[in-house]
Formats: sequence, C-alpha cells, structure tokens
Amino acid sequence: MTLIIIIIGVVVIGAYLFFNRSSGKPSLVEVDGALRIFLVNDRCEGQGTVNSISGLRLGEYDKQLGGWPVYSLYEASCNSVGSSGVKYTTEYKSGPEQAKVPVAYARKSGGKTQVFIPDIFKISGF
Repeated sequence: MTLIIIIIGVVVIGAYLFFNRSSGKPSLVEVDGALRIFLVNDRCEGQGTVNSISGLRLGEYDKQLGGWPVYSLYEASCNSVGSSGVKYTTEYKSGPEQAKVPVAYARKSGGKTQVFIPDIFKISGF
C-alpha cells in the first residue's frame, strides 16, 4: 500500500513539474533567444542579424491571445538579393513609442519558448 502511495506521489509531482516546464511563463532569457529568431524569420527574406535588443519585458498573460505580450526595443538588419540580382540591406529599428506596443507574444509549448504574432493581428487576403 505504501508503495502505491509513493508511486502516485511521484507521478503527480512529475506531471506538475512537466506541466509547469512546458506551459509556464517563459523567462526573459528564453524570450530573448526566441525573439531574435522570430525577428530574423519574420522580417527577413535573406540573411538577418539582430544587432541589439533592449528593454525586454513581458506583460501580463493574455488568455484570449494565448501568450504574454513581449515589449522590446530592437535593431535588426537583413541582407537580401532583389529580383534584379542586386544585393541590398534593410535596417529595422524600433523607436521609443514602440516600447509601449507588444513586438509579439510569447508562450511555452512542449518545453520550448515560442514567439509569435496572434492570428487576429495577421492580415489575410493580400
């Protein structure tokens, strides 16, 4: 009987720890890494670099949007090749007014931190 109680306790604690690890609030370190990947993948068609991220913070969890709003100032650059074969660089730099608006949203899924734009903000049909 004691063995069954111990096994049940281990299973409950294991499930709790797994659930917290996979769906809890991501840390700022996790969000920083995921945000760098997101900015390059979302903004660049060629090679991208995030030059700096500053003022990174998470807002309160938004149940309707499924994540924590990510606020940050950033600078990024993209090196691409145009249709004519000409290489060009595009610079992205957020301004102070953008520190009040979420850059994206963050969540944990399967133990990994994801940074995303909620579907409601995506423009379709263009």
